[in-house]
Amino acid sequence: MWLGHKALWPKYGCDSLKITRNSSAIPAYFQLRLARILKELSQKHIRQQSRNTMRRVEFFPQHFYHVYNRGVDKRTIFQNERDYLRFYTSLFVFNDENYRGVLGLDVNAVLHQFCDQVTSIGDLVTKRKPLVNIVSFCLMPNHFHFLLEQIAEQGVPRFMHRIALGYAEYFNKKNDRTGRLFEGPFKAVLVQRDAQLEHLPRYIHLNALDLITDLNWGEGKIADWARAEKFLEEYSWSSHGMYLNKPQLLPVIKKAIVEQIFDTPEKYINFLKQWLGHCEIVA
Repeated sequence: MWLGHKALWPKYGCDSLKITRNSSAIPAYFQLRLARILKELSQKHIRQQSRNTMRRVEFFPQHFYHVYNRGVDKRTIFQNERDYLRFYTSLFVFNDENYRGVLGLDVNAVLHQFCDQVTSIGDLVTKRKPLVNIVSFCLMPNHFHFLLEQIAEQGVPRFMHRIALGYAEYFNKKNDRTGRLFEGPFKAVLVQRDAQLEHLPRYIHLNALDLITDLNWGEGKIADWARAEKFLEEYSWSSHGMYLNKPQLLPVIKKAIVEQIFDTPEKYINFLKQWLGHCEIVA
């Protein structure tokens, strides 16, 4: 029993192993194997610290985060409507502790698969265990933005890992390519103030206006609000419509949180028009 009783292993941990592995009582084969285990544990710890350092944010339940990422070299990651729909569907499917395996992620197949044994969408939602609450999102040709509330332990990183890995595999297979699709690990910013939580859905939804090249919404001035408003309402790949009480294709957005931020669509629209508090609406 040169390693001691197995019940003592958790108590003494790796420090005791560093001492034990130098003992002449340990066969050479097991010394080598033990050294490899220690090296792997050390490398895993370094990788985890590196990821945390890059993001410089910790994830806590019941906290909100602005999460975003873009394609490597700013490349287009959504080439057509099918790509957008595939990614949108994954927002629903992957946001579940109980998710196992691959369903193909066709939106109709997903609805059939999940609704086969339930009587309504409401029943469907109650049977799920979300990793996060999705408060708002916007998908753009080469990047995306989310506002997420973490529910499960490490829910945000787990959800984003599923999203990135699943979509990259789909995209690479479809386009016969290999390698990274996203620029790097997702970026996340902790929401620390109520005003920030209120502002982020507006900022995220207004990102869609980048597709109107002459609008310059980022300058805090929209000369043709009617044109901008029409575009936002017709843009399929953001949660803006849900904030106007339009139905969702899938129950992606946590409506109860939205209603706590903006209890009526009118309040949301008025806030939208006040971009950064100094947006000048002409006409």
